Amino acid sequence: VDGNMYVGGGAVDRQGLFDALSQRSLAASAAGQLPPKVHMKADRNARYEHVARALYTIQTAGIIEVSFLTEPKGANGG
Repeated sequence: VDGNMYVGGGAVDRQGLFDALSQRSLAASAAGQLPPKVHMKADRNARYEHVARALYTIQTAGIIEVSFLTEPKGANGG
């Protein structure tokens, strides 16, 4: 809702998100591996602009595969 982001359970800002993912992407490249995959989960009330900015940041960090985690309908009582 508020645009808060987390990597591995820790809160980050956009620069922190970029730094964490670009380091992982560079490490994978140095090891001759593909960039890591990112699994993204957004609160159902998240504003589109926050999700779009996070996606842009993820992509500029060198991540090419992003998947969205969803909960099955009715998983949390709704």
